[in-house]
Amino acid sequence: MFTVSSKDLVLQKAYVHWMSFIKEAGSTPEASLVSSCFDNLVTRYTEPHRRYHTLEHIVSMLDEFMEVRIFLISPLSVQGGIWFHDVIYDVHSNCNEEASAQYAYAELVQLGVSESLILTVCHMIRVSDHKSSSLFESLDTQLFLDLDVAILGKSWSEFLVFESGIRYEYQHVPELVYCRERIKVLEALSSQLYMTEYGKQSYQLAASRNLKRMIAILRKRMGKRLTFLVKYDTIISVPKSC
Repeated sequence: MFTVSSKDLVLQKAYVHWMSFIKEAGSTPEASLVSSCFDNLVTRYTEPHRRYHTLEHIVSMLDEFMEVRIFLISPLSVQGGIWFHDVIYDVHSNCNEEASAQYAYAELVQLGVSESLILTVCHMIRVSDHKSSSLFESLDTQLFLDLDVAILGKSWSEFLVFESGIRYEYQHVPELVYCRERIKVLEALSSQLYMTEYGKQSYQLAASRNLKRMIAILRKRMGKRLTFLVKYDTIISVPKSC
């Protein structure tokens, strides 16, 4: 009996979302260009160094977007922001959002999307680093940002898969350094979390619980690693004659 793999299902859903975006954008690019753009996005989002920032993440955001699009002023902008916000993902770079915005600009121009829409999409991508306050952003941008971190407010098991994916993407970072820096990131997220009523009602409670629990786990992992290093340093410092 023929069965469709989960990856195939994700790809199928992604294609449906993509064609919906193109149709609603109102432009009429050549079919080959539409397909090429989509294929390039899929290639980017399935790069081997990714575990969380993947096509699954994009489709998940787009699925949730469909539930809230009626509340948005410009649903198309949010759709575009979702599609391109993680297209460039290099864990060694601090410029992923800017690079993704530039990539989006070039691709959307080719597709004949309006300049105003492109600029809005690029702005959303640039603020998706979650490093600046979204207090004065538009409702559309706030909802886009809330959807981007919706995973924080999912079930504990889903949250752990997310954290495991992030650790894989930063596997080159030593455990002690990773735990210390990851705690900083999660604490920063804890301080602002969700801006929209939808985000607060849908994710806030679970996110607060998950973040608190994960930070405690990371602190414990740091403690174990420090204990190991101290023990190791003691062992190697003992003279052989002893």
